[in-house]
Amino acid sequence: MMMVVVMMVMMMVMMMMIMMMIMMMMMVMMMMMMMMMMMMMMMMRRRRRRRRRRRKSGLLLKGT
Repeated sequence: MMMVVVMMVMMMVMMMMIMMMIMMMMMVMMMMMMMMMMMMMMMMRRRRRRRRRRRKSGLLLKGT
């Protein structure tokens, strides 16, 4: 009987460890995604600025 209980406890501990590992992985993935999103936002802002300049130059050319 004791062996069965010990086995059950071991299984529970293993499950908990696996769950913790998965949670850690998920947290890391979320952090990576957030970093990527921030980088993308920064890049988009820069690109938008460049685009605006291009549009202005295009309008000026059309005006002339």
